[in-house]
Amino acid sequence: MESNLIHSFECKLGKRIVPVILGISLLFAHAKASFSELTFDIFTQENGLPNNQIQCIYQDSKGWIWIGTSQGLSRFDGYSFVNFLSNPDDSTSLKGNLVRVIKEDRNGNLLVGTENGGLNVFNRELERFSHPFENDSGLKFREISVNDITEDGNGNFYIGTNFNILLIDSLGRISVVKPEMAESQSFEGNFVRNLQTDQNGILWVGTNDGLYIYSSETNLIEAFQLPFQTNQNKEIWEIFMDDDGTIWVGTYSAGLFIISPEDHSVSQVLLIPDVNRNETVRSVSKGIFGEFWIGTRGGLYTYSKTRGVTGFYRHDERDPRSISNNSILSILNDARGETWIGTRGGLNLLANSKQVFHHFGALPGDNNYLNSSIIYAFWIDDDGKIWIGTEDGGVNIFDPKSGKYEYLTADENNSNSISQNCIKAFIDDQRGNLWVGTYLGGIDVINLKTRKTSHFKHEPEKPGTLSDNRVWDFCLDRNNEIWVATSRGVDKYNRKTNLFEHYPQLNGENQVSWIEPDSKGNLWIGGLDEVIVFNQKENTVTRFPERSHTMFEDSKNRIWIATFDKGIALYSLENGSIKYYNEKDGLANNQALSILEDQNNNLWISTNNGLSMFNTEKEYFRNFSRQDGLSNN
Repeated sequence: MESNLIHSFECKLGKRIVPVILGISLLFAHAKASFSELTFDIFTQENGLPNNQIQCIYQDSKGWIWIGTSQGLSRFDGYSFVNFLSNPDDSTSLKGNLVRVIKEDRNGNLLVGTENGGLNVFNRELERFSHPFENDSGLKFREISVNDITEDGNGNFYIGTNFNILLIDSLGRISVVKPEMAESQSFEGNFVRNLQTDQNGILWVGTNDGLYIYSSETNLIEAFQLPFQTNQNKEIWEIFMDDDGTIWVGTYSAGLFIISPEDHSVSQVLLIPDVNRNETVRSVSKGIFGEFWIGTRGGLYTYSKTRGVTGFYRHDERDPRSISNNSILSILNDARGETWIGTRGGLNLLANSKQVFHHFGALPGDNNYLNSSIIYAFWIDDDGKIWIGTEDGGVNIFDPKSGKYEYLTADENNSNSISQNCIKAFIDDQRGNLWVGTYLGGIDVINLKTRKTSHFKHEPEKPGTLSDNRVWDFCLDRNNEIWVATSRGVDKYNRKTNLFEHYPQLNGENQVSWIEPDSKGNLWIGGLDEVIVFNQKENTVTRFPERSHTMFEDSKNRIWIATFDKGIALYSLENGSIKYYNEKDGLANNQALSILEDQNNNLWISTNNGLSMFNTEKEYFRNFSRQDGLSNN
């Protein structure tokens, strides 16, 4: 999907993409990110949580997000956290510190299970807790741990504890479930970690000694055989039921299994990459697009039943927006489609609104990353590879298929290398060559088949050479002639003579920052304090006083100028500026840097304070910033 949108921009601007400073943020709609491409909002104790170990996450019928931590319960309203902590001197407070499970009954009561604190029932009106185990004479043990809660079709609640299964019936009566097993075996004393009632009313029970299935009708429980290896740890850490009745079982040492609802056949989920500790699967959740989110001790996976693993995400010390910790404890996909991930290092929110931008970071020495974080130019070749001009890393060539980079850098001992590592512009000469404009190194021409590189530089003693080695921009006119914007004016390349012709009548010996052709054959040129229009056919020059960054002609042949401090300007060749659109009209910032058009004829304007989308018909702006996932503003 991202490549489609890139090409929608590409066709508007001849394979040039808007420059972005400090890394790259590419926009894509509803794209499914692959490996390490998601942006997380992270909440920790510094944001108000009682603890950074997020044991469980739950959304109630009112939309509140409840977070169970190792030091209490927290409620999040989208803005702030309200904490409910254990207080030995307050009998109406939460009992137990570590919250294992949060569920809601049919009457809207919130049930909270804690370690060594039993069951807590939350009164929403009074914001107090009651503790039903304390007043039940049938329960001889008071310091009970509630690890999981599930409800059957009759409104009965099954509760998994450190020793057995409890039942709270629809009338609120508590009893101990004492299932029978074949061959005089006893289930009593099992550490019950997980419970899940399936579509047939069968209770799936995850324990420290494997998986069991229980029938309330017969009161029989039997072990369900999973393909553990001999002497392998059999602890069950997750039981999740899919919409179609499929049972997903996460284990401590054997990974993840899927059990068919029809014949109870078992298949193993292959988690790739196979990293350390990914054999411990603690959480499984299903997203609104049908994707599965799998939390392990080694990272977070997304999974498709038809395609297998579609994404893998781990903490990256170099990226503050990566997932906060590799050890995943809990996952919730809420009613809005947002994904919440609980880790040993805080609560992570994967907000869909922030995934429209994909960040490409820089890390010299690792070809999974850019080698420089300041970007000036882009070009896409016929194979879909993206050529990226950087400030000090030369040309970075990104292959979207592999996710790897190739680097073309300057080497004074190699005449076939590029001349400088500061790359300002690219242009395809339509003859199989890519022209590369550098700062202080002149022009490098790369043959795209052979990668042989030739060079054009300013040589004071030789007429017909480049006017200056500081090259800012190129353009290809309607005759496929190459024009060059330099720090000492405008040059035109003559293919027949292999020389450059200087055009001092356009801007003298002064710097030209940009040069663009329009559909009528005119060249628009950006001087330091004026916009210059050169009519080649008539050999006339028109000048407009304007400090600018670039020109763009949209699909309706309207001319737009990105200005230094007046926003964007609608221009005509006859009258110059017709109308300015600036911050008062909704533009993110009055310093506009570049302009592109998408398939829906919206203009996209990069500014000094974020990105703006402009509907030219309704004259409406929508702005994007760091809060929406941009690398920076």
